[in-house]
Amino acid sequence: MIPLTLTPRDRFLNVLSGKEVDRAPVLSVTQTATVEQMELVQAYWPEAHTVAEQMARLGLAAYERAGFEGVRIPFSMIAEASTLGCGVDYHGDRIGYIPSISGPLASESLRVAEPTEGQMGIIVEATRILRDRLGSRVPIIVGVTGPFTLTCFIRGFERTITDLTAEPVAVHRTSTVAREIISKYCDALRGAGADAVSLLEPNASLLGPKYFGGFVLPYLNEINEGLRIPTVLHVCGNSLPIMGLMAQSGARGISIDQKVGVARAKAIIDGRASLIGNADPVALLLGGRPPDIERECRRMLRDGVDILAPGCGLSPFTPIGNLRAMVRAASGGA
Repeated sequence: MIPLTLTPRDRFLNVLSGKEVDRAPVLSVTQTATVEQMELVQAYWPEAHTVAEQMARLGLAAYERAGFEGVRIPFSMIAEASTLGCGVDYHGDRIGYIPSISGPLASESLRVAEPTEGQMGIIVEATRILRDRLGSRVPIIVGVTGPFTLTCFIRGFERTITDLTAEPVAVHRTSTVAREIISKYCDALRGAGADAVSLLEPNASLLGPKYFGGFVLPYLNEINEGLRIPTVLHVCGNSLPIMGLMAQSGARGISIDQKVGVARAKAIIDGRASLIGNADPVALLLGGRPPDIERECRRMLRDGVDILAPGCGLSPFTPIGNLRAMVRAASGGA
């Protein structure tokens, strides 16, 4: 029996647990910050990437100002690699640009970094601030770089892809360290108050089933087997060829890109995880009109998404009114 009143946190966690809910939640498991939100709450990039208080304030904006039923931080994928010592490009004072890893790690520098260090420590602290402010009503979701993508950051993308066949043992060696870093980091996030972790594997979208099964899935399995916090797995692009393997990862939710058909993904997952997605963040949420957004999001709900969410990270220039239209589609608001 569905409780008469579900909090946003209850609704989100019930969906991930396969329990009945009154309706689908609407939130994001990917990047949520926009320039308009920054202006509303006076928390701007790049400081909101590196100062825990500003990160928390900007993370709250998608919930408090746009109506998303969850808070998701951080706003980039630099934390783990930058903590290890990889170079980061913050793009100066251009507040609409997401920072990126600018260079691989020197091979002799690879180590298991502690989650209290560097950028990871900032995000753990921001999570703690958010939990104190939100209490138990609203879910906190923290994005964490997946083991294969972190391996690519550490070793360099082209080198990693080449070494899948040329030096597979070396790739596995780095991925083992990446897996240990991620596991410890996720435990620290849980301790700080996170409700779920969004494991982000954009680079895995380039792999077919053979290489995903050999170089990504084993590490995802190890991470998920050892965690006491639910995870969501996001892979960019057309992930249908590896969707069955994604469903074997132990993740409670599978987040799909706008390129993936909802009905087909739902059939492949076959109840092994909840389906999350997949509003187009560019054509629809950035460039669309609110009535079109509501119509398309309602279609996604009819097609079977369990959680309505963007198909990838939001463009920083997305109008907040378009995000509110997405919320109305799921919540039935006027």
